[in-house]
Amino acid sequence: CAKQRFRQAYEGKAWVGVRAFEVDLTNSQGNDGVQAVGTNSQTNRKRLATKGKGHRLGNESGYAAVPHGSDLLGEDIVDALTVEAWVLDRGMRPYTAYVSTAVDRKQGVEYGFALGIHNGMYSFSVAANNTGRTNRASAPEWMTMAGRRRWTHVAGVYDGRWVHVVVDGSYTGRARAGGGRVNFFYGEPLHLMRYTLHGESTELPTLRGELDEVRVWKRALKQCHLSAVMHRTVPAPLPLDLVVYFRMDGQAGPGSRRICSEGGRYTANMVGNLEWTQSSVPVWMLQTTAVCTVDD
Repeated sequence: CAKQRFRQAYEGKAWVGVRAFEVDLTNSQGNDGVQAVGTNSQTNRKRLATKGKGHRLGNESGYAAVPHGSDLLGEDIVDALTVEAWVLDRGMRPYTAYVSTAVDRKQGVEYGFALGIHNGMYSFSVAANNTGRTNRASAPEWMTMAGRRRWTHVAGVYDGRWVHVVVDGSYTGRARAGGGRVNFFYGEPLHLMRYTLHGESTELPTLRGELDEVRVWKRALKQCHLSAVMHRTVPAPLPLDLVVYFRMDGQAGPGSRRICSEGGRYTANMVGNLEWTQSSVPVWMLQTTAVCTVDD
């Protein structure tokens, strides 16, 4: 984290736009001379976006789902969790989910997690078994509106004591958590762009926009880790605590209706008006990153 603070104010110059464009990355990964020092990092972000990344999910009214995704996550995740995604939200609907296994209820036990927008604000919610109810952290509304129609990195962290929401690599909100193991509703899918299949909010609209680089970790990542790696793909061999990784690249073809996760197990099916489009996400594709494929 000390090193990350140094990166964010290199030689006394404040970063603009991309907070985590790393000096050691620009000097070591063969990026055709993109310079971080002495330049405006918004320019770096624009140039970075032209490099490497293949596809993203584009959506108006569809979603993707991993059948029985909650069952699988219940085997992998105990009492710590990090969910992150790059999102280009064109609609900024007051209630929508980017990545979710949530089953919400007015009374009784609730389940799962949801990363998305709640009451007009970026939010991350987790239901743990010590209380059986959801704890939610939200970012300020002005920060959420600043993300309209541009690529934004949104992450949620649960460490057993707190629920955090992290936007573009910076902590922006937290809420005290009840603690305990994350509740998962067996049979509920892992959703991309949809909130829930079995909860009270089944009628909430899907994300109107694009989604890329979705990752679910079985540990609570620190803010400095998130900001350090959000602008690059995860290289092989993949970390053992990265349980879901939808890179959105290397699919069978533009007509493929399935999304593979690096490392296997979590294969999502595309539902409704969901399609592949070329990605402009500001993420650098490392040559050592594995690429999964789905043969339809």
